[in-house]
Amino acid sequence: MIVYLDTCCWNRLFDRPQIGRVKLETDAVLELLALAEQGNIKLIWSSVLEYEIANNPNNEIADAIKNVAKICETTITLTEDIVHRASIISSYGIDYFDALHFACSEKSNADIFATVDDKLLKRISKITTHVHCVNPLTYIIQGI
Repeated sequence: MIVYLDTCCWNRLFDRPQIGRVKLETDAVLELLALAEQGNIKLIWSSVLEYEIANNPNNEIADAIKNVAKICETTITLTEDIVHRASIISSYGIDYFDALHFACSEKSNADIFATVDDKLLKRISKITTHVHCVNPLTYIIQGI
């Protein structure tokens, strides 16, 4: 199983986990990381993630995410095909960076694109694709 975590998922690790949904989603992202460490799933990193994380105003969080992300087995770099696909995806009302993430997940042949952004999940559901888009909590609970 190949999984692409968007920037929101990586940042979820540093949100206030004592709050209901945030705690559950944080635990789900941690479980995905544990599954990757055990070799049960393969996590994908991208140059888009690298750019967004590098521009996090909190350098400690950015460095921590980069350190944790070393678990990712593959890095997808931007290509003209990805940029073109992202343009198509963004026509569905999806933020361009989110579209780039999703296009990277498609290019990597990911089975799962995980995000904690409900609005993004709703909009991506209108796109015909081989990638299954879910909240990480849904993935853990349903074992999709």
